[in-house]
Amino acid sequence: SDFDVKTLDTGDGVVVFEQAGYVHELDPKTGKQHIVDITATGNFPWMMPHWVDVSGRVVNMAISPTGKRAVVQARGEIFTIPAEYGDVRDLTNTSGAAEQNPVWSPDGKSIAYFSDQSGEFQLVIRDQEGLRPPRFISLPHPTYYFTPQWSPDGKYISYTDTNLHLWVLDVATGQAKEVGNDPWMVPTRTMNPVWSPDSKWVAYVAHLNSLFHAVFVYNVETGQTRQVTDGLADAVSPAWDASGKYLWFLASTDYGLKSEWLDMSSYDHTENFGLYFAILNKKDATPLTPRSDDETGRPAEPENGGRAGRMGGAGRAGEMGGDAERASAAPRAPVSVQIDFDGLQERIVSVPEVPVAQYSDLKAGAQGTVYYIRAGAAGGG
Repeated sequence: SDFDVKTLDTGDGVVVFEQAGYVHELDPKTGKQHIVDITATGNFPWMMPHWVDVSGRVVNMAISPTGKRAVVQARGEIFTIPAEYGDVRDLTNTSGAAEQNPVWSPDGKSIAYFSDQSGEFQLVIRDQEGLRPPRFISLPHPTYYFTPQWSPDGKYISYTDTNLHLWVLDVATGQAKEVGNDPWMVPTRTMNPVWSPDSKWVAYVAHLNSLFHAVFVYNVETGQTRQVTDGLADAVSPAWDASGKYLWFLASTDYGLKSEWLDMSSYDHTENFGLYFAILNKKDATPLTPRSDDETGRPAEPENGGRAGRMGGAGRAGEMGGDAERASAAPRAPVSVQIDFDGLQERIVSVPEVPVAQYSDLKAGAQGTVYYIRAGAAGGG
């Protein structure tokens, strides 16, 4: 009923033997035995406190709002690194704990990350200088956490957990609420939650029963969740346009042969994606209206001569350029995302100028601009 006895020996009136990884001592006269406590003190340099160069272990980088510093995770510590001037700062200095997934707050004053310093992972919010005590927030159902992201107004932090649940935490109260989930566990985590510019919506991806991905949106104010894409294509990597008018995403129409990820028949097939966006408000028109260069005739020369006209025109152009520069430097008007779900799937537009390929990691930039990564060519059918 127990492990086998190994390496039996005798001496000095007792019997010693190994069982289950322990050395036992048995007194034949009394029939009693006990585990022998063995302590070995070795000169192991790698077990002693020492300096470690962690520059080769940097992961999970996030840029500050002004771009002057970056926060990174390296060997379980959180560092901020200057873009040009200043020192690298170790914000945590906790070699006995694992800190991970740091993100800057929108105002640049705070950094949030996960830490297991208490024995279970918690969310930590601290000042970006590391001068004041951090705030530890216990999370429901402690586990391993991913993808923390501040809402643009700084009032919420979204994150996912190892069980593919999506959470939204109220920064003021420290209360977290589960707002979505992915019912299918696959090797790659693809929920990728992102906040809308007005902090009212979270877009994320979840598997359908067909194992195709679909894009969903959750409203923080109403608690309502709606499906955006129809599930006939594999839709991933949502990104809100800075204008609040469009929701970008990548979608594949040749995913079927790869949907059974554990089946070896899917290994030889490459999934290609196209670039799409949904027009959220039915009152907005598509920005991709057809354009045509049509001949309208040469404009008439001004009566006072071409040279003066051109100079005047140049002057006006300069003024317009100045107005444009002043407008770009002016504070942005508040964005309000309005989604008309009636007919939304009929307002999904493909971007024909972007040919299908192996795209990933779609990110929003300025209004009307997105960035993505294209993988290199691969073999397979």
